[in-house]
Amino acid sequence: MLNKKGVTHTDWAISMGIFIIYISFLIIFILPLLLKTQFDPSPLFNTMEENFLKPLEWTIVKIPLNLEKFENKLSQPTEDVRLSISIDNDHRFTTINPKSSSPLITFDESDQPTQPLDELNFIEDNKKMRLGCQTSCPNKILKYTIAPIKQKKVLYENTCNLDEEFCQFSLGTEEKIVGIKEKPFLNNQEESPSFLEYKEGQFSGYNTLKTDDLKFPESKDFDIKYIEDRDKNGVIDSNENQRRSIFDQSTFNQEQKPPPVPKNVNVFIKELKRSYVNEMGGLNPVIFYFEIW
Repeated sequence: MLNKKGVTHTDWAISMGIFIIYISFLIIFILPLLLKTQFDPSPLFNTMEENFLKPLEWTIVKIPLNLEKFENKLSQPTEDVRLSISIDNDHRFTTINPKSSSPLITFDESDQPTQPLDELNFIEDNKKMRLGCQTSCPNKILKYTIAPIKQKKVLYENTCNLDEEFCQFSLGTEEKIVGIKEKPFLNNQEESPSFLEYKEGQFSGYNTLKTDDLKFPESKDFDIKYIEDRDKNGVIDSNENQRRSIFDQSTFNQEQKPPPVPKNVNVFIKELKRSYVNEMGGLNPVIFYFEIW
C-alpha cells in the first residue's frame, strides 16, 4: 500500500486555513457591523442637532447705508431733506452706528426731531428710520442691524421727500451673522425660562421634547447640558461640574425632567461648540453636551 500521510496533512492544513479565513472575515467585517448597529448613537445625535439646535438658530443682518448725496441745495429751501427706510413686519431694526452722526438727525412719527438730538433712533416699533440733514450731509456711512421676528427675506421700502438729485444713497453688502438665539437659556428671572417662547407654549418638558420634537425611541433617554460661563478673556471653563441641564429651570417639575441615569449603563456624549447671537449681532461662545443612554 502507498503511504498517504502527507496528503492527510495537506487536507488538514487547507481546512484549517479556510477556517481561519472565515473567522477573520467574521471578526473584521461582520462583527463591527453588528456592534455598530447595536451601539452607534450617531443617528440620535444627528436628530438632536437637527431638531433641537436648528430651530433655535437665527440670522442677524448688518447692512451699511452710504449717503452719497444728502442735502437740500435749493437756493431757498423750504424744508430739510428726509430719507425714510422701512422694513417688513417680519423684521425689526435693532442698532444704528455710529449712534451720533451730526449733522444727521432722526425724526419721529410726527416729523419732530427725536430726543436727544445728538442720537439717531428708530421709530414705529423699530420698523422705520427717518433720517434728516440739518446742513450738508454727503458721504456719510451708517451701519444698521436687523433682527428677524420670523426667518424670512428682508423687504425694504425707501422714500425721499425731495428730488433724487438731493437724496442719493446705496446699501452695501449684507453681513449675516448666524447663531443660537440667546434668550432661551438666560437664567435672568425677567427673561422667558428655557425655550418656551420659541415653542409657542407647546414645549412642556422632557417628554414633549423626546416624543414630539426629537422622535426619540422609547428605549433611549437623554439630557442636554450646556456651559456659557466665560472668564474675562471670553474663554469657557469646560469643567464637567460647570455643565447645566436645559431642564434645570424652576418651570419644570420632576416629571418634566429626564430620568436619572441607571447604574452600569454606557452614556454617550457629543460636544458641540456654538455661539449665542444677540439682536445687536454680538457673539458669545457656548458649548452644548448631548448625552444619550
